[in-house]
Amino acid sequence: MQFDGLIFDIGMFDGIDTRYFLKNNYKVIAVEADPTLVKKASETFKEAIDKDQLSILNFALSDQDDQDLSFNISEYAFWNSLKPEVAGRLDTFKESIIVKSRKLSTLFAQYGVPLYCKVDIEGFDAICVSTLEGTKLQPKYISVETECIGENEVLDEEGMLKTLDTLKAIGYNQFKLVDQTTLAVLELDKLFYGGTWDKLNRLKNKYFHYNFIRDHKNGVKYNLFYTGASGAFGESLGGSKWYNYEEAKKLLLQHREQYFNLYKNQNKNFTFWCDWHAKL
Repeated sequence: MQFDGLIFDIGMFDGIDTRYFLKNNYKVIAVEADPTLVKKASETFKEAIDKDQLSILNFALSDQDDQDLSFNISEYAFWNSLKPEVAGRLDTFKESIIVKSRKLSTLFAQYGVPLYCKVDIEGFDAICVSTLEGTKLQPKYISVETECIGENEVLDEEGMLKTLDTLKAIGYNQFKLVDQTTLAVLELDKLFYGGTWDKLNRLKNKYFHYNFIRDHKNGVKYNLFYTGASGAFGESLGGSKWYNYEEAKKLLLQHREQYFNLYKNQNKNFTFWCDWHAKL
């Protein structure tokens, strides 16, 4: 069977993104550190596995191969993390288990460089993608969480820009910033938090279990995404343009400031959830 390309889903969680990739005829390598989630996904996606469209790997992504790492399980599985301060937010820590590690560069060398790689591993994203520096293993498109910190952590400006700087060091020079709640592509010098989009943001949190985003692939104008999905990627993203590095820095700092000015009395320091999308 011919597939439209290879995608890596790093931080598969419950397979919400893997399902979308499979539906759009991509071959998928999904990586998940939690063996319970791996077992469940192996049953859910058995048909795709049987036809060799999907492989699920049980590893924690780090900067070293074949290490026994302590992986922290939260009551909220989407907060599972190598960082105990992330898995333990709001007193939700359950237990630690031992998981073998792999470098992202090792997986790309073994399985092939994908068209797109989604990374969402709760606080180790920048470390994960940093293993691509100095290689020729960069996907055309990649997405990574801008930040993921513990309940009591505070970021300085260098920390806020760490993921962006890591992507730049790897070789990426075009960027889009995507709000994880609404999957809206944020723009420079346009208000999002507290502006016209904020009402939609709050409505979706309260009432909706899915998100719409424009996607012209295969003639489909809109795709359906359940809350928590990473959404579309590459040229299927909305937004007026890809920003260069200097513009992207301003973009992040602008929207982060707006967010915390608006929600400073309501939200904790770890609740700014956006993804960087980058392309070569």
